[in-house]
Amino acid sequence: NTFHSYLLTSAGLNTTPVVSTIGSVITGMTRTLGYMKVSIDGQRIAKVNYRPTNSNVELFDFNETTGSLTNLITLTGLNYAYGTEFSPNNNLLYVSEHSNATNNIFQYNLLAGSATAIRNSKTTIYTSTEKYGAIQLAPDQKIYVARDPDGYVGVINSPDLLGASCNYVDDGFYIGGGGRLSQMGLPNFYNNITPVVLPIELLSFDAKLIDTYIDFKWVTGSEINNDYFTIEESSDGYNFNEIKNVKGAGNSNSTLNYHYQYQTKRKGLVYYRLKQTDFDGKYSYSKTVIVKIPETIDNINLYPNPINRGGILSIYLNESTYNKVLVILLDLQGKIYLKKTIAISKDSKSFELPIKEDIPEGIYSVIISPDNNKMSFSKRLIIHP
Repeated sequence: NTFHSYLLTSAGLNTTPVVSTIGSVITGMTRTLGYMKVSIDGQRIAKVNYRPTNSNVELFDFNETTGSLTNLITLTGLNYAYGTEFSPNNNLLYVSEHSNATNNIFQYNLLAGSATAIRNSKTTIYTSTEKYGAIQLAPDQKIYVARDPDGYVGVINSPDLLGASCNYVDDGFYIGGGGRLSQMGLPNFYNNITPVVLPIELLSFDAKLIDTYIDFKWVTGSEINNDYFTIEESSDGYNFNEIKNVKGAGNSNSTLNYHYQYQTKRKGLVYYRLKQTDFDGKYSYSKTVIVKIPETIDNINLYPNPINRGGILSIYLNESTYNKVLVILLDLQGKIYLKKTIAISKDSKSFELPIKEDIPEGIYSVIISPDNNKMSFSKRLIIHP
């Protein structure tokens, strides 16, 4: 249960390993069988423990910066598990069985949430008396499954899709003839050489809920032939809609920071990813991030927040029936810096408020009192110099 990570850069190989001691201790020759795979985004490692009983797959988080493995999740209930592979979008994990009895190809949803939810997401993709071996993602973005022994290999044609939609075909690709047979293995190579790799160095992509807005931030270390980014949103992690295009830098060797805020109407778990498109129309995706949005939201929202002095604050209301509102800006000691009645046009849910240059930086409360409502609504506002 000891993993050694070695840093490989353009300068060469660092022969001093980062050692992580985690997972089960493996003893006995047969128990050392089974594949180990790294997800394309480099964030996870899956290791199969092939055993007569208690066969399992151990799933780890991998930190590319420190080289350490953490957050073990053990996937149990398997019979002679042997092969494994991540989907191209990093969201699904496939596992094969290789026994003398009935064997299965399983799929796990890595976006299910907790460790228990990931275990419970196990879906049987196919069941057969065939012995299944290695599972390998190929440059055509399909996943191939070794059948031992057989003249065919199985093919998962749409490995990014959940359940039966992944379109597994057992007699997927014929390699027979001339005595050739599939057995337990398939050519093993590092999947990051496939076209899924972004033509940019994406250092980070994050989405966070701020008030009722999703705050997107991403950083690139370099860009080559990069036309634009597209932020995409989904309620299930698989069917995405475009919400915003953001112009890229084209070509850059500098660290660039991108930022966008978006007010969504979705609730619960919402999935976001970043699509990157070249000038020649080729595109690829980042990893998917999840934001939990509560069922209830505030009556007002402020944007941008924080705001710089001299900026224009946009105030959004969840009701559009107000004719005018009283706006009060006061600091944490109760000192009022602004008190103003603002008329709102019919059916409008927003208005703007200039923030004066002479207001001190700090934390403030914005209080909104509608003319036809006895209640007042407040929201914290951070003002920067």
